[in-house]
Amino acid sequence: MTIENLKEMCDKFDESFELEGGKHKRLVEKLLPQLEAAYLEDKDPSKAEWLVWMYGKLAEGEGNQEMLSTYAEIREESDEYVRKAAAEFKLFSLYDVIMLKAD
Repeated sequence: MTIENLKEMCDKFDESFELEGGKHKRLVEKLLPQLEAAYLEDKDPSKAEWLVWMYGKLAEGEGNQEMLSTYAEIREESDEYVRKAAAEFKLFSLYDVIMLKAD
């Protein structure tokens, strides 16, 4: 997965929380298979972890069980990191939060 692909996934993830009603559901239904495919082909553990986190946030407990199991393991730590980074650095984009951790 390239950095551009990760940014695209993050942008779609961010957008899914800005939409309401049916639009949100349709976007999530399209994004979940994209996240799953990216996870299955990605060999970079740090990117894979964020793909799992996005998937878990959107899947609501149904879908790829391997990803959901991994999400359960990383959820609290990742949630806390996102919360702190967003507040401390005034970041509103998941991609920016991820890149902050990568630096």
